[in-house]
Amino acid sequence: CSRRTPWHRFGSCGHVRLFIDDIREVPSWATHVARTPSEAIAALEAARDAGERIEHIGFDHDLGEVLGVVIDVKPVVRWMHWHAVYPEGASVHSSNPWGAKWVRDELADAGVPLVDPRELGGVSLA
Repeated sequence: CSRRTPWHRFGSCGHVRLFIDDIREVPSWATHVARTPSEAIAALEAARDAGERIEHIGFDHDLGEVLGVVIDVKPVVRWMHWHAVYPEGASVHSSNPWGAKWVRDELADAGVPLVDPRELGGVSLA
């Protein structure tokens, strides 16, 4: 695939494995990375509009801080609900236990299964 965007990490088109986290190293299974809620929403919109499968999303809850205000993944999850755009599976790797529970509960309510990302395997660099 020749399409390149800020969140498009590798050359794999047709499916999306999105990793949402502001600081952690991107795992080998990820095809896309988002460091902010707006990057995550843009990646999901692009995947939806291109008809790509959203295979997996790895969620961090806390995505940084601006002027003492914690930025979190809630706008992404709410966007997913509003647009009925869900991954086939998801994982939560947040170190915030309450935030992680919120994400897991929201995904469960939407019927998204939690998956161990180690089962995904790596993605070859294009």
